[in-house]
Amino acid sequence: MNNYSIPRHIWRVVWPALLFLGIQFAAGLTISTIVSVSRGDPLAGANYAAENPLVILLVCFSAALVVFATLWFKTKKTHPELNDGKLKAVFIVLALIMFAGYSLLVSSLLANTTIIEHFPSIEQVAANLQGAFVLQIIVIGLLAPFTEEFLVRGLILNRLNAWTPTWVAVLVSSLIFGLLHMNMFQFINTTILGLLFGFVYIRTKNLLIPILAHIANNMTGVILGQILKTTGAEEVPFMPLAIPGAVAAVICAVMIYRFSKPASIAESNPAETITGD
Repeated sequence: MNNYSIPRHIWRVVWPALLFLGIQFAAGLTISTIVSVSRGDPLAGANYAAENPLVILLVCFSAALVVFATLWFKTKKTHPELNDGKLKAVFIVLALIMFAGYSLLVSSLLANTTIIEHFPSIEQVAANLQGAFVLQIIVIGLLAPFTEEFLVRGLILNRLNAWTPTWVAVLVSSLIFGLLHMNMFQFINTTILGLLFGFVYIRTKNLLIPILAHIANNMTGVILGQILKTTGAEEVPFMPLAIPGAVAAVICAVMIYRFSKPASIAESNPAETITGD
């Protein structure tokens, strides 16, 4: 058994996030260098990276997924208190509806020019995520949810939960999730999302459910963005969908709460929760 000190606990939480940022930097640098060398132009790589951010993210998330999935499967064995829940169809359906509804709500807010005025970075974020629809589905809709859930809920939340109350683990991991997105609007939105993903995770005790919920959230945004692009409209009237979407999200959250049991570090043998990983 490893009786970690507080600094060691903190470092075990921080270094996976730093590693993820390092993988992002390495992916961008590697691709930029390859493009610059192949074209014989030192500026070509930087221009390519600026014009093709989804390609950079494709490489980044692909590499990070392998790393964090491997670490997660090791963590799962040593932190059973959050990972012994059965994969129940009712939770999957409720989580999918809940986060699709949340995504409709956020999309309707993004269609509001007042929101954009207060958070001008929204337009830059949207521009950075533009690309071929298939590439958006692969990167934003699939790779990002798997990678981020293995990292934030699978590693960081579990490691926090080994030495802090569960609500603290959910809150701090959500704040880290927000900070990893590195702009104010996404910090607010992804911190809220992190709290919701954490809620679903600790109630169902199965990481696959927040992964599927994350996919539902991201896919809804990608599809709505494609609708906006193909129709050529400056705005799509999302508000009629946002209100029932928000109501559905609240109802599903309440049902998940009612039909599940809470997870806590106190439920398991403490010796099992701090060993090994």
